[in-house]
Amino acid sequence: MVDGDHPRAIFNQDIVEPLGVSEDYIEAEIARQLKEVNRRKTAYRGGRAKIPLAGKTVILVDDGIATGSSVRAALRGVRRQKPKRLVLAVPVAPAETVEALRSEADEIVCLETPEDFFAVGQFYRDFHQVTDQEVKAILQTEQPAKAHPQS
Repeated sequence: MVDGDHPRAIFNQDIVEPLGVSEDYIEAEIARQLKEVNRRKTAYRGGRAKIPLAGKTVILVDDGIATGSSVRAALRGVRRQKPKRLVLAVPVAPAETVEALRSEADEIVCLETPEDFFAVGQFYRDFHQVTDQEVKAILQTEQPAKAHPQS
């Protein structure tokens, strides 16, 4: 799901088509996912305004990529906001997935592209689902002061 003023659903047709998923199911799932996106925005932002990305260098970080579907949606969502430069940073992904994503970002930094890739979790000691409470705690940590140019 690509969030924004005009949310958009992005599908991996290589998965959707063979499953024969109905339009009714897809529409219901889109509505459910939009509701979840809005819930998380409200919970995680804590009343803070959205940060404008236009004209900025944006580094999108993912903990690892398998098929690339979710990060492709994220990249397209960021790209719609017209950043000056869009960089994807990821510790691990299959080489073919990295290549398939090259057109979505201005630069991709991927530390490892192992041949024996089965799942992102195989490269972590602890790959638990992060809770809302953990996300909120991280987002509430003190941010470093912005540097101001000398006058």
